[in-house]
Amino acid sequence: MTIQECYKAIGGNYEDVLRRLPNEALIRKFTLKFLEDQSYLQLKQALKDKNYEDAFRSAHTLKGVCQNLSFDRLYEVSNELTELLRDRTGEQPGIPEAMEKVTEVYELTIEEIKNGLSHYFLFLSRCLELIKPTRIKKIKNMDKRQKILIVDDSELNMDILKEILGETYNYLEAENGNQAIQMIGENIGIDLMLLDINMPQMNGFEVLEIMKESQCIDETPVIMISSEADVDTMRKASDKCGL
Repeated sequence: MTIQECYKAIGGNYEDVLRRLPNEALIRKFTLKFLEDQSYLQLKQALKDKNYEDAFRSAHTLKGVCQNLSFDRLYEVSNELTELLRDRTGEQPGIPEAMEKVTEVYELTIEEIKNGLSHYFLFLSRCLELIKPTRIKKIKNMDKRQKILIVDDSELNMDILKEILGETYNYLEAENGNQAIQMIGENIGIDLMLLDINMPQMNGFEVLEIMKESQCIDETPVIMISSEADVDTMRKASDKCGL
């Protein structure tokens, strides 16, 4: 099965992901890496435990991964569940039914990837795919080997970001807001932070508040990364930065 055929089988948008990861080998690599992603299992466990805070965060992470990989069908059902869990109470009607849809599409997606692509996994895991770094606007005179701090609770999303940006920069990684604040204090001269919004322990908005209070936000440019696209979220991020 070709990667295009796999995307068609799972209801993905191959043309869209090709604009984000501009060659077939990279798309195949991250499609296979999705098999290791834990967000669905964490979502399932959180709902079982009636931990709706963690359930929302896991559903949101799954939605974001699917958006990055253009898994449109799985994105749509995980987005529906994310919205039902947004108030973190578990009281919205339709949560069990929405989770059933997510499970059905997730299991189909995993099955198609395993059956169609997994025989390439050993080969791909030993290969380094060389890509030209995506051109990005220089921020604060960004140059070779400058530091970018990526803050995201999804390892897969962090890997995708690094592949898109290429090998031009030194990368620091934090999986939650607490780690990010600690790393800012320990690492002088972080040139750019890519900051997720929904994370455990401390979310992106809380990180911005601490950075604003300590005035380090004046020294470190921040780009918010999230699958949230509503105006209120963008306005809230802007307010936290004092813009």
